[in-house]
Amino acid sequence: WVGGPSPTVTAEQVQRLTDELLRVGMPEYLRSGADRALIDGVPSGAADQARERGPLLSARHHSQNYQALGEGVVVGAALWIVWARPRKPGVVTGCFFLVYGVGRIVTEFWRLPDAHLRVQRPGGLSYGQWLSVAMLLVGAAILWRAMKSAQQPVGGWLSRRAGASG
Repeated sequence: WVGGPSPTVTAEQVQRLTDELLRVGMPEYLRSGADRALIDGVPSGAADQARERGPLLSARHHSQNYQALGEGVVVGAALWIVWARPRKPGVVTGCFFLVYGVGRIVTEFWRLPDAHLRVQRPGGLSYGQWLSVAMLLVGAAILWRAMKSAQQPVGGWLSRRAGASG
């Protein structure tokens, strides 16, 4: 399902996968190469078997990597840029909430929905995305309050370095 939402694997499908692994001679303790054995076990032209095993064998996005990149590298780089310039107190916190919230909303589109939830995507968004929307609102409020503040900008090693060399 590359490019689209991944199907949710149910307990029944996991049991079927386990049964298939045992049927093709794969011991329970050995999972390496199991998907290849199942794919090779589908005879050519057996569309019903391929269709049944499809949700169990379909490619999935590496959502953990997307989240690590979005919530680690992107958030870190954005905050480093904000931190490098003079800013009013509260701007870094507001920017963190905004950038982290946007990153979570984007990366959650590729994450499998939580199987224990009755409604997987209310309003088209996962529960994590709805919490991230709330985080965006909090971040916007913090940033708005910081920008309206009468306090003078603080910090910013980038401007000091440019002023010292010029």
